[in-house]
Amino acid sequence: LTNPTLAETFRTNWDMQDTDLTFRSVEEDKAIAAAGGGSSDMGNICHIMPGIHPAFKIETKFGNHHPGFTEFAGKPQNFAVARVAAKALAGTSIDMLSVDGLVDEAKAAFEEQKASWTMWEPNYM
Repeated sequence: LTNPTLAETFRTNWDMQDTDLTFRSVEEDKAIAAAGGGSSDMGNICHIMPGIHPAFKIETKFGNHHPGFTEFAGKPQNFAVARVAAKALAGTSIDMLSVDGLVDEAKAAFEEQKASWTMWEPNYM
C-alpha cells in the first residue's frame, strides 16, 4: 500500500543526505504484504489515503518489540540512522506542501492503486 509518489519523494529526500544507508524498497514492501507479513496502523491508514511506512535498520541483536531493542536504539550510531530517516520524512512533508501538483499526483496514484484492489470494503468507516 505504499504510495509511489510519496515513496519517490521520500527516496529523493533520503538520497540528498550524505549516507550509504538503505531502507526497504517498494518492491520489498509489496513482497512482505503479499506474504501476509506484518501489520500496522499505518497499513490501515494507507487504505483510505496516500501513505508510506518506510523502514530502516539499526544495529541490534533484538527485534523491535523486544525490551533490549530500546537500549540499542539509543546508541549513537543508531540515533544517526534515525536522524537520516527523520530528515527524509520532514523533507517529504515539506515537498508535499510546497511542490505544485505533488499532492494531486499522490492522490491520483492512490486512486489508481485503489481501483486495482480486488477487495475494497472499508467497513471501519
